Amino acid sequence: MNSIRKVLALAIIIFAAITAPAHQKKPGPKVAVESFTHDFGSIEAGASLKFTFKVKNIGTADLLIQSVAPA
Repeated sequence: MNSIRKVLALAIIIFAAITAPAHQKKPGPKVAVESFTHDFGSIEAGASLKFTFKVKNIGTADLLIQSVAPA
């Protein structure tokens, strides 16, 4: 039973070593958004509403936002 655990642990270490490069950051833009949706709740007709979505580029190249549309 102890040897099975050692073999399993070794297999996990080898798998992690092989797949680690795939998880490294790729060069280019990468968007980070705090929240993709916002619910204003119940509002009166004609009320003026405003909400700011916080968007940040955490990548290594310029992030171009070419269009935005309401859902």
